[in-house]
Amino acid sequence: MKLEVVARACWEANRGIALAVSNEALNPWDTASAWQRHQTFEAVRRCRDAWVAGVVMDAGVIHAWWMDQLSRAGWSFGPVTDRAAKVRSDMRDFASLSVDERRALSVVCAICRVLLPEVASAEPRSIAV
Repeated sequence: MKLEVVARACWEANRGIALAVSNEALNPWDTASAWQRHQTFEAVRRCRDAWVAGVVMDAGVIHAWWMDQLSRAGWSFGPVTDRAAKVRSDMRDFASLSVDERRALSVVCAICRVLLPEVASAEPRSIAV
């Protein structure tokens, strides 16, 4: 399956979870920003590449990568998310996220394992750090 299709599935799943648990309105994939689509695609690609190499890519690792990408783009942590000011309340260590936030992040890895045959058949040897 194409990575773009898997990225769309991940985005739409996380959009549904965000709405259900936080009332955060994320745009549908087709109207999400190019940057959001690119970051989702890259997360899926990283999951695939890590799994194929025999490395477990878990939600905590994906979150750390995501925070690094946002930080490089000028975002920072704040108690309340303010997209105009590039401040996000979820730019903190994975362990300090709520259960719902951690579950939402695990969706990316789970969808990759289900939809990418090269991931589903891979045997992990270690956990990425």
